[in-house]
Amino acid sequence: MGLNHVMSNNAGDIPQMVNDPSVPLADAMRMMRALPTLWRDCLGPRLDTGPTPIGSRSDRLYFVSYMWFDVWPTFWNAKDIPEWRDAMWQVFCEMLAMPFRAAQESALHGIGHEGVRLGRPKELQAHMDAFIRQVKHDDELKNYAQAAARGMVQ
Repeated sequence: MGLNHVMSNNAGDIPQMVNDPSVPLADAMRMMRALPTLWRDCLGPRLDTGPTPIGSRSDRLYFVSYMWFDVWPTFWNAKDIPEWRDAMWQVFCEMLAMPFRAAQESALHGIGHEGVRLGRPKELQAHMDAFIRQVKHDDELKNYAQAAARGMVQ
């Protein structure tokens, strides 16, 4: 519940605080660099229960992980700042490289919603193609990655 409160503005403006003009850009970027660690060291291992249909799990931790970049207003409010676009791209790339399907799903869901705003369509497509090639024995994840690359996720 605490992570939901931090990532969604449905219970306050916590995720928008980093966009406040009083927050130095360097501090905001330090927060962005820490996001992959949250998935690698905390969320990914806890959610690594094996393949289930993408988006189907009902436990709260999975919901927060899966929906993070869908409902997280922080990037949306900073999408026109090059440093934010670069940082968001790096977060997605690191999450896709993790051995945890839930982290990959979250990154794909975020790419599906925010990929066009990253301003690097050729690089995004090349990265998605490489990700799809390395996925073995998980057609659902491959299909989801293809949909995310086209901005076609729910």
